[in-house]
Amino acid sequence: MKRLSIPLICLIFLLQGCGYSFYGRKSASSGAAPNAVNTVFLENIVNLSSEAHVETWLRNAFLNRLIASRNVHIAENPQTAEATIKISIRSVIVSPLSLNIDNTASQVKVTMLLSAEMISNPDGFSLWQVRNFSKSGEYATRGSSPGTSSGEAQKQEALTSLCRDVSDHLYSLMFSGF
Repeated sequence: MKRLSIPLICLIFLLQGCGYSFYGRKSASSGAAPNAVNTVFLENIVNLSSEAHVETWLRNAFLNRLIASRNVHIAENPQTAEATIKISIRSVIVSPLSLNIDNTASQVKVTMLLSAEMISNPDGFSLWQVRNFSKSGEYATRGSSPGTSSGEAQKQEALTSLCRDVSDHLYSLMFSGF
């Protein structure tokens, strides 16, 4: 037991001396880590995709996630926040996974690609960021064509569900403590 623990302790000291650390963690000299931020301002989400309203659904889902956490308070403006969160939806892709006999989609996959960043106020230092973050979800069309009103309602339901999943995942990435 003693022989195993000595090399392990040496390895830990060696890795710390080389400057290795977990991605997303900031050193004491580089400012506050995201998990030390108590008040955030969420900017309006930029939607670069062709899907209308998805930025609103994602913003609402992310605000709900922040409220549910009870660890982070939401500021009404960036001047009263310790950090600002910026999110940009780069694309939303809806693609059929399986087809019915009449060539209409019976199962559809929805994929969202986005970038997000948390910036400290007022100095503008990047506390955390992710680029090309991708999350997917699947939904059944329940016998309706994608262009019909019931098909669009099912698509909206899938997109709002995906926005909740994206929000949960982004929140845990931003505020996870190691």
